Amino acid sequence: GLPAGGLGCDIIVELQTADVGGTNDATSGSDYTLSVTSVTFLSGMTINGDTQCAEIQIVDDDIYEEDEVFLVSISTVTPSSAAMIGT
Repeated sequence: GLPAGGLGCDIIVELQTADVGGTNDATSGSDYTLSVTSVTFLSGMTINGDTQCAEIQIVDDDIYEEDEVFLVSISTVTPSSAAMIGT
């Protein structure tokens, strides 16, 4: 978990979207925009209530489709020595 006083430095998390590749899965370009984006957790932020949002563009093509999925993965954490991802 985070230290009681919050993060000791800024942490930048880079996120990347990708197709899953299965049946009924979203396809980049026609269902969403393939992207790489980042969110920054500022020094002092805590695990209790401090959140960040990443915007991913969804393509509205006026075609009815069942729910579809795509991946959003963490590609980079900077500085890598300041963060641990897991449970």
